[in-house]
Amino acid sequence: MTFDDLISGQSVFLDVNTVAVPPALISIAASVSQTTGLLTNDALVVAVMQEHGLTDLASHDTDFDRVPGLTRYAPA
Repeated sequence: MTFDDLISGQSVFLDVNTVAVPPALISIAASVSQTTGLLTNDALVVAVMQEHGLTDLASHDTDFDRVPGLTRYAPA
């Protein structure tokens, strides 16, 4: 999957059995979950974003509003 795949509007599917999550991100996600009350999967999204210096997220999930430094954009 490339960035071009994502922005082209094509459907992109990942085989979750092949995605490796570094233990450090699991630890960060656990901390995010404890401090914000996010569910595990949402906390992992935040951990990955933080790892890559990302601060903007498009989501309808208002739970992400509890994350300091993250800006959530709700698609229309």
